[in-house]
Parts: sequence; structure tokens; C-alpha cells
Amino acid sequence: MVRAPGRANIIGEHIDYCSGTVLPFAIDKSMYFCLKKSKKNHVEIHAFDLNERSVYDYSNHHDSNHWNVFFHKLLDILSERYHFEKAFNLCFHSDIPIGGGLSSSTAMCCGFLFSLNQSFNLKLSNKDIIDIASEAEYGLGLFGGLMDQYSIVYGKAENIIALSCLDYSYDHLLQKNNSLRFYLINTKVQHRLIDSSYNNRRNQLGKAKTLIEKYRKKILGFHELKISDLELLDEGKIKKRLRHRITEQKRVEQAIEAIKREDYKTLGHLIRESHVSLKDDYEVSCSEADYIVEELDKLTIVLGSRIMGGGFGGHVLAISEMSCKDKIWEFLYEKYKNKFGQEIEVIEVAPSQGLEVYYPEESDIIHNEVPQSGLGGKP
Repeated sequence: MVRAPGRANIIGEHIDYCSGTVLPFAIDKSMYFCLKKSKKNHVEIHAFDLNERSVYDYSNHHDSNHWNVFFHKLLDILSERYHFEKAFNLCFHSDIPIGGGLSSSTAMCCGFLFSLNQSFNLKLSNKDIIDIASEAEYGLGLFGGLMDQYSIVYGKAENIIALSCLDYSYDHLLQKNNSLRFYLINTKVQHRLIDSSYNNRRNQLGKAKTLIEKYRKKILGFHELKISDLELLDEGKIKKRLRHRITEQKRVEQAIEAIKREDYKTLGHLIRESHVSLKDDYEVSCSEADYIVEELDKLTIVLGSRIMGGGFGGHVLAISEMSCKDKIWEFLYEKYKNKFGQEIEVIEVAPSQGLEVYYPEESDIIHNEVPQSGLGGKP
């Protein structure tokens, strides 16, 4: 089996695609892949959780729906660039909440490529996997950065990644005593980033930079823009978008130092500031996430919380120095249900190993019938 983890990001939201620094980690919620070579002339992909099957024919592959578009796009790329036209059956299962900002689609892409690389010896490097996975997502209309791919490929147990999206250099920050706890609260508002205003935010940032370059009469990188440059812009959306980019980068730099000295109170404060910026300047939050953050501010055991991921729904990240999953759930469950008619979910996650060949223990194996075909219905 191959295991591809999801991703959480402590701070540094929406600055990965504009040369910022981010603080993600691979989580212990993952997507799992089983692959078996086939003598047929096509590919069969089984979504275990949905009990659905998709067939891909290299010469005629128009059977695409909401979950198989990434697989088909990746096979298009491999067929065109590497002349890969092997037949196989693949079954995948996930415990990553879908549409919740935990990079399930990137885990799917990276895990699929890694499975093919292991089975067919494609000689793809980690960088190749990152580039092809991101190209597939770009090809489907999602113009993000490479934070998700780097987190999933280079994640390390008990470590947070300090990733520079300027040159994609990175450091692992070891959690020495593991006292910092991470909680994800699912708003139950699903987002589809391809259909959202995600790409629009990136375009607005580009417009702000172009205007500043015009005033300063030189080409600039996002990392060269300063808070004083905001004075060159009229009040409006593009000014707000750029203010988030500049202030969020500063918060990340402060967060790295706070983590190194295990000053989690300061880290919590920076995370709260990040949410305010994401809500007011970048405008990617939602009323459900705002409510959760406001309520968690009343819980002294929660050091800080913010909307996480692309936004427009998904999960709220909260940090604490003690175990408090049950307290968060008890504090929020009835309030949230009464206000929004939805039942929240609270999960605890921890930094985990990135992309890997996975050997499950007997107790881990799902004893159910796999959808017939491909794997022959074996457990």
C-alpha cells in the first residue's frame, strides 16, 4: 500500500503562491492506495468509500466526474510526456475529510503518482511528483502554490515544515516535547476551490504588485514589497489583499521564532491575528468559521484559532498546550447546531510522516468486500 497524508498549515495562508513562507505539516489523516497490474487494455480505479468505479482508456477517456478528474488528468500527462500506457487496477480509501481544506486532492495526486512510480519503476523524483501533481491541479483550473505538495512529500513525524515558497528551501522544526496540540473543527461548509473566488484573490494580488511596480518604475518580487508600498494604492480590495500578504509574512517569521523557543502563547496570538486578516483583508472566511473562532476565544485552554486552507468553508485550526478535544466539542456542539443547523466535528491531528510505502498491521485492515473487479473482491 501507499499512504499519502493530508496537510494542515499553522500560519502563512494564501501567501504560498506569492513567494511567502509557510508553516505546514503532514497530518495523520491519509489517503491509501492499493495497485495491481492488469492484463486488460484499460485502467480501473475503485473509490472504496463511495463503492464507485471509473474506467480510463488511453485512447478514449471521457468518463470523468467529480472524483476521478484528477486521476484522468495525471494519466493524460504521463501518457503524453512519459508514454506511459500501462493497464492496472487501483483501489483507494481516505480518512481525510473531503472539501475541508486539508489538501485531499493533492494527497490523491501525489499518492497516485507515488503508487505508479513504485509499481512501474517510472524513476520519478520527489520533485517530479510535486511538479506533475501541481500541473494536474493547474490544468483543472486551481492556480495554487506548491505548499501542499511539499508538505505531503516531505512531511516528517513530530516536525513542522518551515517552507520558503520563494526558492522552495525548507527546514524541519522538531517538536521537542510534543506539548503543542492541534485541533481541526469542521464547519461542514464544503468548499470547491476551482469554483470559488480563490483564483480571483491571486489575480487581485498581481494587480496590486503591477501598480506598485508602475509607481516605483521597477520589476519587483512579492517578497520585495513593503508595508510602506501600501501608501501607493488607493483604498480598495487590491490594497487589502496585499496588506494581508505583507503582514502574514511578518506573522510567519514571528511564529517560527515562537515555535523555536516553545512560546506557544505568542504563537496563538499570531494565529488569531491571521484569522482577522483572512476575514477582513483577504475576505476568505465565512460566518460559520468566524463564529467558531469567536467562541473559541472564550476558552482559555485554546491559545488561538483561525480558518485554515483555501477558505470559504472547511476547517478551523485551533492550538492548545493540553488535551482538549472533548472540551471543544462540548463547548461548541449545541451552540453551533442551534445557530447553523449543522453538527461540528472535532479531530486532533499531529505532524506525521509524508508520502510513504505503508505496511498496515492486521488491526488496520478494513475487513469489507472491495467492489468487485480489479482486486477480485478480496479483503
